[in-house]
Amino acid sequence: MHQTIAERAGGNPMFVEELVRMLLEGSTPGAAIPETVQAVITARIDRLSSQERRVLQAAAVIGSAFWPSAVAPLAGLSAEETEKTLMALIAKELVLARPRSTVAGEREFAFRQTLTRDVAYGLLPRMQRARAHAQAARWLETRFGERVEEVIEVLAEHLRLAGPDARAAGYLRRAAQKAYRLYAHADAVRLFDQALQSARRASLPPRELALTFLGRGEVHQLQGRYADALADFEQGLAAA
Repeated sequence: MHQTIAERAGGNPMFVEELVRMLLEGSTPGAAIPETVQAVITARIDRLSSQERRVLQAAAVIGSAFWPSAVAPLAGLSAEETEKTLMALIAKELVLARPRSTVAGEREFAFRQTLTRDVAYGLLPRMQRARAHAQAARWLETRFGERVEEVIEVLAEHLRLAGPDARAAGYLRRAAQKAYRLYAHADAVRLFDQALQSARRASLPPRELALTFLGRGEVHQLQGRYADALADFEQGLAAA
């Protein structure tokens, strides 16, 4: 077995680490060794209780960092039940508790490995992911209220992934404007692009398209991409 593990690992310490955890959790003697680290993590997730799996996958929708009150509605549990389940996931070394929280009055948790989050998220059916992103967006709007600008990029991304939503384009444009103010021009262009896509998917009025084209044109102009800026301004004028 040692030789097989070494061959499969291919020098990847994460593969060995996750495989050891899987074996310690009670892998069936003689069972085939998974081919990839993703397969090892999938096997570990499959061994969780249904409640632990729901919480882990709900957390994956929230992001690399998450909070019990955000995860709870997605998992269909109370915040107390969610936190208790997160403690069980800590014991299984899938998540960890952070010493400080970026959300006042909330304990903050995170995935031990980014790949664990990716695998847990990928196991969710597409429609379920979309509904969960919509719930995550509602939590952010409620939790932050008038301070939503602090998390505008995260909120916009949840709404974008939730599917056609009239609010997604507006929040994406606001996130792009924030990036523009912070001189993060590449991020601003990417967010304006996503805002245009969302506006078209939601069949928003031409004014929304015009404002987004104009915003992207301003960024292109600052980047010295004058032909792109002119094209944006012309499309904005046509849409107005």
